[in-house]
Amino acid sequence: MVGISLVGMLSGCTYNTNTIQPDKVVKEVKNNEVNQSEDKTSFKMARDNMINSCNKAYDCQFIKKDDSEHFIVLVENHQLMNSKTDKIASKAADFCKNSLVLNIPSQFYVVLVDERVVQKVDCSASEWSGWYSIDELKNNP
Repeated sequence: MVGISLVGMLSGCTYNTNTIQPDKVVKEVKNNEVNQSEDKTSFKMARDNMINSCNKAYDCQFIKKDDSEHFIVLVENHQLMNSKTDKIASKAADFCKNSLVLNIPSQFYVVLVDERVVQKVDCSASEWSGWYSIDELKNNP
C-alpha cells in the first residue's frame, strides 16, 4: 500500500504551518504511464468500495463538484486526528492512487470539526495544503 505520513498536527491553540507530505510512491504513480494491458478493474473496484463505505459512514462524505470528486473525512478534533493518522493517511494514499490510475480529478480532505479547519490534497498534484478555515474552503473550493 502507498502510505502518506501525516505530520504538522495542531498544537494547543496555534495551528502548525507544516503540511502533510505525500509519500514518493504517490508521485511515482502520477508520473508513470499506466500500461495499456494493466487491468484497471481492480483500481475501479477498490475506489468504488471506498466511496460506498464513505457514503455509509457518519464521519465521511463523498461529493462530485465542478468536474472533480471530493473525499472528505470528518474528525472531531486534533486529538482524535492524532489517533487516526495512519488510517487516514492510508485512505488518502489509496484514494489518490486509484483516482490517478483511473484519470479522475480528485481531492481528499481532512476536516477537524471542532477547530473548523481543513487540510486537503489535490491528488493530481500529490501535495497537501496547509490548514485553513472551513469558511475559506466554502469561498474557494
